[in-house]
Amino acid sequence: MLRRAQLSVFQDFQRHTASFGLTPAAYSVLLIVDGQPGIRQNRLTELLIIKPANCVTLIHGLEKQGLLVREKVKVSGRAVALSLTDAGRDLLARVDTKVQEHLEAMQERLGAEDYRQLIRLLDKLVASGDDGLGDGSAQEF
Repeated sequence: MLRRAQLSVFQDFQRHTASFGLTPAAYSVLLIVDGQPGIRQNRLTELLIIKPANCVTLIHGLEKQGLLVREKVKVSGRAVALSLTDAGRDLLARVDTKVQEHLEAMQERLGAEDYRQLIRLLDKLVASGDDGLGDGSAQEF
């Protein structure tokens, strides 16, 4: 049921954001990097709970679109810090409006109280997991 619910939410997300050509994962990358400029690539991988190779693919695609930049961290020379470009920040601001519409549509489908309950339950699942995201992250994605 969780997988089917995820597919339903992703389909609605795509319906609202199709004109921007972003997947939920790409949007998540932009959102996280915007909130944490200079975040290291390995930390982003941890937050997204995805394989490093998949994160590299996501980052490469967003970089190719001119939405974010990778810079070597001077201290280590190996770690990569990520930041949004002006175009990335602009796109994120425009997409955020549509994502808000998507969230409102989800709330409408469930009703306000059931929506709040779902968020509480998702937060509880995340907090009880072993992923280090027990900080209310369910509300952000």
